[in-house]
Amino acid sequence: MNVTVLSGGRRSSPRPLHYYSGNDVPALIALNASFVGGDVSGTLWLIGDLPELGGEPRPLLKSSTGYYFTVAPLPEGVPFSVRFYEGGKAWGGVLRPLNLTLYGVGNRTVILTEKPPRILEGQKSSGERALFYALPVILTAVLALVIWKQKG
Repeated sequence: MNVTVLSGGRRSSPRPLHYYSGNDVPALIALNASFVGGDVSGTLWLIGDLPELGGEPRPLLKSSTGYYFTVAPLPEGVPFSVRFYEGGKAWGGVLRPLNLTLYGVGNRTVILTEKPPRILEGQKSSGERALFYALPVILTAVLALVIWKQKG
């Protein structure tokens, strides 16, 4: 999320504040190149519905074995979805959506699939978990801004 500071009637430029869902593990996220069909024009990018994968697009590398992959911190055992884009420019270029959504579950190795994982009864969805963790972050940021403003 973008955060700005208001002081003396002036607002700062927005700066991204990233938060994680908790219990993150370094994960290798991979997808078979056949899902995107043919050659991708430029770089393949993904954006997911977890804070760790949301916000800015994440580039994927293509292996010689026919897989695209990236490494990201993911909350272990939490289901998520990712959307794919293609484009040539890194961060800030125009990305073209591929109309492809794949699914996975946070683990040390994630092979993305076409079908969403089953969420067991009592298990929170990634959106519910993100909201649960985002609220304390937002409240902390607001408290910090109030204290910073009072100190001048």
